[in-house]
Amino acid sequence: MQRFVSRLEARLKRQGIGIPAELKNALAAAPALVKKFEAAQTFEEVEGLMEDMQDIATTMQEWGPRLGELEGLAQMLRDADRQSRQMYGAFKRVERTAKRNEQLADDAKQLEIMLGVMSKKVKDAQELAKTDPEAAMDLIGDFFADAEEYWGLQSLIEMMTNLRKGLSLANTELTRAKQRVRTLERRKDADQAFVAEAKGLLAQIEEALPPLRTLVNTKGVDLEEVKYQAEEFWRLIEEFENLLAMADENVYAPKVQKGQGFDAEIPEGFIMESPALFPAVESTLSSPLSTSTAPAVP
Repeated sequence: MQRFVSRLEARLKRQGIGIPAELKNALAAAPALVKKFEAAQTFEEVEGLMEDMQDIATTMQEWGPRLGELEGLAQMLRDADRQSRQMYGAFKRVERTAKRNEQLADDAKQLEIMLGVMSKKVKDAQELAKTDPEAAMDLIGDFFADAEEYWGLQSLIEMMTNLRKGLSLANTELTRAKQRVRTLERRKDADQAFVAEAKGLLAQIEEALPPLRTLVNTKGVDLEEVKYQAEEFWRLIEEFENLLAMADENVYAPKVQKGQGFDAEIPEGFIMESPALFPAVESTLSSPLSTSTAPAVP
């Protein structure tokens, strides 16, 4: 154990990681304790040394299997430091946006507070790793647990920004969509049931647009509520696109593509491969997490 820890200590030192003090102390005390056992002449002397032996043995048994964790800590610290810098870059984008959109000011401030707390955890963990790696592991574990919440809020704010840009083009794109339905309706082989259903969906989309636009422009709005409403709005658009694809229009290629990397059904950028409802919106909206710098959380 002494030889192994000695080699490991030199390697970890270059990475800013120290050997736990309790393990070093146990290993340092072990040789002298062995000599005391060898010199013992009576059962009482041996019995008096047993407690110290048990303490040293327990420490070595605890840390022996965990020494690999110390090398893993070095990688975790590097990952956390890199992710912390990515968070800062992502926050600066939000900060610039919030200066132009007061509706996002409170959420941007919350993000800034979270960033400050998490950045401090990384710095504290880097310092603790030199003397108390176990405490550093706990702290860096907290960082990664918080990272999911941070990137979730970051993605919602970006969704709001992109959604606001996209909705500014919505009226124009609705006009184009109506023209597409009229073109379909004039076809000799048009299925009028399909046409009627498409008109109904367009009416629902048109009806859902003003409330969503109002919600997006309301200061202090609950971003989760916006996500829910936008999700419903996107569902209608998806239905409309898939309906036209079923009508076999040559200019429409099935199907609507969903975004990836986010488990909620938010309006995934209205991503589509073909000419579709809101083609101009497509260029301004994108899946919040697919375009952010959010890395995977260990």
